[in-house]
Amino acid sequence: MEGLGKELAQHLADFNALLKTDVASYNRLAYELGAPTVFVGAPISPRAVSGR
Repeated sequence: MEGLGKELAQHLADFNALLKTDVASYNRLAYELGAPTVFVGAPISPRAVSGR
């Protein structure tokens, strides 16, 4: 299970980087062109599960 936790953390880091860079770039360009922008919210982080 520890390996899955590390894999999840890496996927979330990649996803959050995409939100910070690619989506932000898209929104800047879309705003300049008068196109709809995308709201993505805060970065995602895993929560610890207790009792397992």
